[in-house]
Amino acid sequence: MSLHAIAPSRQSLADYKELLKRVRATIAAGKERALEAVERESVRTKWEVGKLIQEHILLNKARAEYGRRVIERLSGDLGISKSELNRIVEFGGNRGQVTRSFGTGNLSPVSTARKSRPAKGRGPNELWSVS
Repeated sequence: MSLHAIAPSRQSLADYKELLKRVRATIAAGKERALEAVERESVRTKWEVGKLIQEHILLNKARAEYGRRVIERLSGDLGISKSELNRIVEFGGNRGQVTRSFGTGNLSPVSTARKSRPAKGRGPNELWSVS
């Protein structure tokens, strides 16, 4: 969106109520964009972390139980639960197909979702788990 497209005319800014309305709308839109960016980067980070861990485990697959032990160690060192790390690793191997568990913010691959259906306002390829 160009700055010119959101720039109000001098006439519309002459009215304080219009100014207040536009400032509030601009602040709300900025907050929404910021939240979307944070969510997008959070998903990307979890996918990248999952890929890193998965690749590390695969490089060490000759050693029995290595994957379980590395998850336990990372859990302690990072302060992230083992179950969350396991979800992140599984997500990293799913080529980005993801569902969101409502109310928890946890990500889980489509293949592990208990029930999946398109959420209201989402396309059929954007599945969200219903827990």
